[in-house]
This record gives sequence, structure tokens and C-alpha cells, in this order.
Amino acid sequence: MSQGALTYKANVAGANSFAETIQRLQEYIDTFADRIERMDYWIDGRGWDQNYWNDFPENELPTRFDLDAAFGDKYKIYLTRIDGHAAWFNTAAMNAVPNFTDTNNDDIEGGEILYFDDVPGNATGILVDTAMNFIRKCIPGPSEEEEEVMLENVINEMNMHGLVGGHDAGAPPSDHELFKQFVTDYPDKFNIRLYSMATSRLHPDNYTIYRYNDTNNRLDTSAVKFYLDGALGSWGAALIEPYCDLNSSGLSMYNNVTRYYNDILFWWEKGYHIGTHAIGDFANQLVTQAYSDMIDELNLEDHRLRIEHAQIVNMDDIQTIGEKKIIPIMQPTHATSDMVFVPSRLDCNRTEGTRTRINGSYAWQSMLDAGVPALGFGSDFPAVGVVDPFLGLYAAVTRQNETGWPQGGWLPWEKVSKYQALKGYTSDAAFCAFKENVSGTIEAGKFADFIIMDKDFFELNEGTYKEIFEINVLQTYLGGRLVFDINNL
Repeated sequence: MSQGALTYKANVAGANSFAETIQRLQEYIDTFADRIERMDYWIDGRGWDQNYWNDFPENELPTRFDLDAAFGDKYKIYLTRIDGHAAWFNTAAMNAVPNFTDTNNDDIEGGEILYFDDVPGNATGILVDTAMNFIRKCIPGPSEEEEEVMLENVINEMNMHGLVGGHDAGAPPSDHELFKQFVTDYPDKFNIRLYSMATSRLHPDNYTIYRYNDTNNRLDTSAVKFYLDGALGSWGAALIEPYCDLNSSGLSMYNNVTRYYNDILFWWEKGYHIGTHAIGDFANQLVTQAYSDMIDELNLEDHRLRIEHAQIVNMDDIQTIGEKKIIPIMQPTHATSDMVFVPSRLDCNRTEGTRTRINGSYAWQSMLDAGVPALGFGSDFPAVGVVDPFLGLYAAVTRQNETGWPQGGWLPWEKVSKYQALKGYTSDAAFCAFKENVSGTIEAGKFADFIIMDKDFFELNEGTYKEIFEINVLQTYLGGRLVFDINNL
């Protein structure tokens, strides 16, 4: 639904400068003036990434005063960062929150308010992870009609790019309610197979009436997503050693394995499959230890415990992940979007040609070599990734950006084959959701979910991989039924 929400939000993703970001916001204000007024002059947006601004100081985050200078105090502006783990707000938004300046970080678990000179009460305009809710909860939400449009839009966009299913990691109960409504009342509009995960930030009782797994495998809400840290781009990923460019080791939602273990065990005993967001090596070490303990103590075999992202992982932990048959869910475009700043964050010695802490970064092939039962690929849209899966296929086999940089690929030993790349988006993705018996491959006894393209991905080679961007989806079929035709655009 976050992707569909961009129908009505200010979308600043892809802006290459601070100036372009401000320009995009002004264009949004001009286009949605009536809606902004109905929303009590709140502007809710998403997609900024200071790492790509060519007119902004390196290793700095924007402040509320940057927004104040551009828009004054007429609008209350709240912009979620591209990774979904930080928010940038202006003074008007801060002043709309009762007692905001009285809040202390000591009272916030799993998040923080950034302050000028670390002085409580003097907020910079950046909220990280759970602290984001202080302002987010005050923003008026979309109407029921708008929510339906949002869902239809994202489904249509997925079908257009050849997607017939997805894993929605961390949805609120209201989303599950809407999904269930569409599956039962408007099945011809719900043209995907959705594996939607609850969020562990709520109690399972909040989801009980929305538990659903229909016989046609259109909707399955039997999983939950935990969160162990933030994102690398906003220095929120939890690391074992401090960042090279900031005197911090990031932000951990859990500081010890016992409490996290008890929480995942609680949801497991409620019948939920478990997935956990972990980006930094500390977070990945913690989830690996907790999963290993649960596997051993409960004598689990086909558990399919998932690590969502598994971006920075100690090499010893990668071996344990393989040995315990834990499943990494990874996003190829994360590597190609993050490679511009990962060395400054992690490779403190900057020793060319050596494999230091970045050794376990976005380590797709290392995970396979360790023996993981599946390597699920995705895009993480709208957080960092985009809907088009072909961008992910390109990143997986080249580890380059769209211009072909760097030559030979970044950490090239972690590239995967064309077969493995496609497998990550199809049969491995199905296996990760316990759906390998009904989807993921085209064979007798499974749903006829397939696409028709104008170019064969497997005919491309290292010299022609850029042609992946030229592949067009001509038709998309779900259960043998045509759900997208390029001729109808």
C-alpha cells in the first residue's frame, strides 16, 4: 500500500539535488492544492535521499530550517526518507504535535529524535525509526475511496511490469482488512497473489479477525515481520563496530537476544511465519543467534525463518545462516543504490583491493555457497526499490548501476547467474512463502501465472545486459486470465 499511497503523496524519489527536491514539493503543492487544504495543510511525502544530492554537504542530513526557508509555516511538511526509516519535517509540523519538545530520547525505544548539539528540545527536523510516529500519527489519513484507488493503482502497476504476486512485509491491520475485502468482494480487481505480513509492533490480537488464506492463494496473511534496526543510508543500521563516518553504531530495536527470542516465539506459537528486518551486522548476528536457538530448542526442520534484507553480515554468521537453513530475502537494487556510500560507512581503512568489513555486504553468492535453501529476491518498493523487476535482474547479474558503473561490478564475486537471478524472483520467492506447490514455476498442477515478453532474458550476455532495460512486458496472466495487455495502454 505504500506504493499505492504515492498516488496522493509528494513523491521526491530520484531527486538528484536538494533544489530538485524543493521543486518537486512545489509542483505537488500546485497540483494538489485542494486536497492539501482538506488535509489541514499537511503535506505527506516520501523518497528523499541526501546521499544523491549533488548540492548538499556530504554526510549531513537536512533540517527543518531547510524546509522552513522554502515554504514558511503555511504547510506542515513530513517527508519519509527513501528507505522508510527516517523522516524529515518542518517547524510547522513539529508545532502541531502536542508536547513534542518535551519528549526525551530516553523515553523512545527503537528510535530517536535528532537534536542540534544533542540538546533535548531543539530538534533538527529528523526522526529515526519508531520516533517517526510522533508526527506521523497526527497526519490525516486517506479516505476509504482513496485507499481503494491506491490499491487498484499498485496492482495495475505490478501487472504492467509483469508481477503477479508479492510479499508485503509489515502491513497494518487496516491493510489486511482492505485486502480481504477486495479478495472476497472484488476478486477481478485483486489480480495478484499476496503474502502479507503483520507487523510485530502490534499485538497479534489486532490481526486475528483478518487472518486469511483463501483456497485460490490470492491472499495469505499468516506471517509477521519483526524489526531489529534501521537503514544504512541514514546511519540507522545496527553495527558491531561504529560507522567510519559517524561516531555511532546505529540503532538497535533489541539490545539482547533473550527478549527478541521471546517475542518471536510468542508469534510463532500463535501460528505465524517469522520474518525479521536486519541490515547491519549486529542486527544480523542477533537474528541468526535467536533463530538458531529456536530451531535447536524446538527441533524445527522446515521452518523457513526469514531475514529481510540481510545486507551487512559477518562471514561466520553467513555460514550459520546456511547451516540452519535460514532464508535471506534480499533486494539486488539495494546493492547498486547503496554502493556509492557503503565504503564511507563501513570500510574505515579504505584499503583498495582488500575485503574488510564490506566482505559480507549484499553477499548473494556467499549465501548460496553457504547452503541457504532459497535466496528470495525482491525490490522493496517503494523503499529504495521500484516496481520494475527487470532492474533487479540487471543488478543481480552485473552489480552495476544503469550506466554500467563500476566496470566489472561492485564486489563482483557476489554476482549471481541469470538462472539464479530469475529463480530468486520466482520459484525461490514462492518457496519463501510456502507456495512452491502452487506457484513459482510453470508446470502441471500449478497456477498458470506467466508473462509474455518481447525479448528473451536468457539470450542476453555480459556484453548485452543493458538490453534488459529494453524488455517490454506484452501480456501478464494470473491463473490463466489476462490481467495486462500492452495494447490496452
